[in-house]
Amino acid sequence: MPSHKEWHQEKWTRPNVAIAREPGDFDSLDSLLLDPTGRKLMRAPTWSAFTDLPDDLINPMAVFRDRYGTTVFVGTNASTDMAALTYDSAWAAHAHSHALDTTAQWPGGQMHQNCWWWGGWLWVIGDNVHVYRGTSYSAALTDYYSASNAQVLFPVGEHMYLVDNTGLILRTDATRAAFETYYDPIVTLDVMFGCGLRGNIVFVARMADGTMKLYRLPDQNPIGLHELAHIPATGQHATGIAACIHNDDLYLMPGYNQVSAGGATYQDYDLFCFDGSSLAHLDRIRQAALTYHNLLSWNDRLLLHTYDHTSHNHLFYALVGKGLTGALPTINNNTSITYMAAFPCGDDVVVCGDSPGHGFWHAGRDSKSDGSFITSYLDMGYPGLLKRLHRITVLCDGKAASYTIDISHRPADTTT
Repeated sequence: MPSHKEWHQEKWTRPNVAIAREPGDFDSLDSLLLDPTGRKLMRAPTWSAFTDLPDDLINPMAVFRDRYGTTVFVGTNASTDMAALTYDSAWAAHAHSHALDTTAQWPGGQMHQNCWWWGGWLWVIGDNVHVYRGTSYSAALTDYYSASNAQVLFPVGEHMYLVDNTGLILRTDATRAAFETYYDPIVTLDVMFGCGLRGNIVFVARMADGTMKLYRLPDQNPIGLHELAHIPATGQHATGIAACIHNDDLYLMPGYNQVSAGGATYQDYDLFCFDGSSLAHLDRIRQAALTYHNLLSWNDRLLLHTYDHTSHNHLFYALVGKGLTGALPTINNNTSITYMAAFPCGDDVVVCGDSPGHGFWHAGRDSKSDGSFITSYLDMGYPGLLKRLHRITVLCDGKAASYTIDISHRPADTTT
């Protein structure tokens, strides 16, 4: 009597699983995104062509979008001054860039913690590690903090916090004329990242031996810096530390461990999650040699952006459950890039670079890419008995003029 077994994939909760054991197990996704429920796959956006910035703006080191849909690039103008250039919602550049300061050339300090449009002000750490502030990104800014030691800048509630290169914590608000000392730690701290998390200020600091530590400081009446977690890391970083707040948790990749396998050398990057009380290891990715890596929260998803200087590939992963899997399509510009960065800008992700020219790519919800889904190997039982695949069914919804779905399968003992 023939025996029939059925398998259904109706949710995606555990990526990178070789043999399916739970209903949500799968191997990988590529250019597909999960909806917030984890029960529907959607086509990821595709990338635009590389857009050259006008000649009067190079080195775009910070990008943000205001509430009116204007995308602002902060970099260097033709006079080597720090400047801003704006694009409208149709990605048309405005006439020319606007000089923000003539003594700074571009944003400095820690990447992604150096430029904010907050409280009706533009706040920028310059490459001279001063902090500049102004009410517009189309006019010169004021040198708000000139101690030449600014390292990390971030807003929490109604205050803007600044950490200098010794760990001194200062803060101000939109009405004050200067930063004021908020907390002066007894020891020197190399703070790489700061944020507000569940009523506290949380800092990630690098120790002398390269390991990372998490510290907590109350948002009101600070009486001491509390050590929360110790993260093993080599202290080797592509460009600072990859960290961001996503769904009220702190996610971070503190650095890489170098390993050898199969005669080659690789870098292992570990992803951690801190929920305010405990630290958990989620996943690990292995790359040949990353020049850049960063975490960003975009459209209710946590994305990891990496750039491999060897292959010249920009790769994007998404966190699904407790694992990372392919998200947006790969960008391959076949040219070595001196610097690069990815920024969430409303519905779009913007990736900046300086080759083949100073410019950017962008991807948004209006564009759709081709994607693929690979299941884990399915154990249908009865080892040693001949089996026959009866049917594969894929259910799709959504309106489209035309689309094609390719379905293929592979037994465990073959490679194609």
